[in-house]
Amino acid sequence: MQFTVPQFIYREARILGPLTFKQVIYIGIGGIICFVIYLIIGKQFIVAFIAASIFVMIVSALFAFGQYGGKTLPIIISNFFTFTLSSRLYLWRRKTFSPRIVMTKVVRKEDKRQAEAPLKIATKSRLRELSAEIEIK
Repeated sequence: MQFTVPQFIYREARILGPLTFKQVIYIGIGGIICFVIYLIIGKQFIVAFIAASIFVMIVSALFAFGQYGGKTLPIIISNFFTFTLSSRLYLWRRKTFSPRIVMTKVVRKEDKRQAEAPLKIATKSRLRELSAEIEIK
């Protein structure tokens, strides 16, 4: 029986047209920030509002669509801060453990060889003894 192997399992699901959930969130946050900027300075300084909103939308588009080396911009930024803020001095320190003493009884089994007859030690020439036994029989 053959099974179908799923392809492209590393891709995220598309929920709004060609956009994934994370991309929709990044673009939405950029839109909300632009709306807040409009409420604060939009009516008095329209040129400053347009410049700020263009900057915010470019940054949110980079967060949503920007990739470098197959990694998205939020992952690159989190890796940068993790590397920058973590210590880079690696020292090996021996952990001290108290030795664990285990008392066991060693039970020795008697060898079967000792129970059997001792080994026969051959005399000078076993060949002569065999030839003598053959001649006698």
